[in-house]
Amino acid sequence: MNINSQLFNKIIYLLLIGLMTYNCAGDMEAVPSAPPPISPVGEYMVIEQMNWIVGTSTIPYPDIDCDLLGAFKFKSNNEIEFKNYNLNNDNDCDNSEIITGDWISGGSTPGGFSGDLSFDSTFQGQNIYNASYSSNGNSNDGRQKFNFYFTIVVDDQEIRYVFDFVKL
Repeated sequence: MNINSQLFNKIIYLLLIGLMTYNCAGDMEAVPSAPPPISPVGEYMVIEQMNWIVGTSTIPYPDIDCDLLGAFKFKSNNEIEFKNYNLNNDNDCDNSEIITGDWISGGSTPGGFSGDLSFDSTFQGQNIYNASYSSNGNSNDGRQKFNFYFTIVVDDQEIRYVFDFVKL
């Protein structure tokens, strides 16, 4: 036998012994799995609202007491319900609308979720476009936050709305 053949045989034996030792080593610690996806299902209350004319800088909408009564519900059957107050910006809290539709999951991210929304009705009498949602961490008191945003067109101007919510 030549030296190369002897070296090759030794390498094969060492690999076989290594494989047998590895297989007999017992249970290895399980690799931790990814955390389960976070579901948006639940009820949320408005904590802030902003709107602006698209193409201009963001100007926070002054929160009026009625605006902060708004609520958003993600249902387990992928339906949504948004209760909006202060339809005429006159602080009349008896004045509200319920907007319904569907939510489509865009997936979850570490500590969050996102997706698209489709509405069956209008917002303050206007059609809703480009509606989406995403979670953005937790509020100061540890509750899960999310926002949803959409566009409406009034007098040929696109107005973008953003609502911030916390989970009840």
